[in-house]
Amino acid sequence: MNTTTIDTSDKELFGLVERLITEAFPEEERRPLEAFRSIADSDDRFSVMILNDGDTPVGFITLWDFERFIYVEHFAILSELRCRHYGARALEVLHRSDRRPIVLEVELPTDDLTRRRVAFYKRAGFSLLPYDYTQPPYRHGGA
Repeated sequence: MNTTTIDTSDKELFGLVERLITEAFPEEERRPLEAFRSIADSDDRFSVMILNDGDTPVGFITLWDFERFIYVEHFAILSELRCRHYGARALEVLHRSDRRPIVLEVELPTDDLTRRRVAFYKRAGFSLLPYDYTQPPYRHGGA
């Protein structure tokens, strides 16, 4: 597994990310695509990375590079390639590439899907914070 950092000038791969982010995340869990493109091209702390198996894109991860930690904003594997351990391998690569703490947000484990998602991150070495957290809205007036 390897990664390739991209911006909007890579029309094909950035288009893949936009398609996957809109399929994998409901509207309230992502910023408008115009804002996403703007941040990808203008903020040096923000990275859009393609996850590759050899030369084949299998997913993406977006992250913020802060001084003391990395914040994973979005992370998804192509739906047809899920359950093949790409997600776990991607997180291993991320952990090995930087020794700073990695922070990400996940829904509360309230149903089977969200419990499985939390369990996946725990197996990858993450732990839940012991207090409640509410994700700020990505859109003005949004949930």
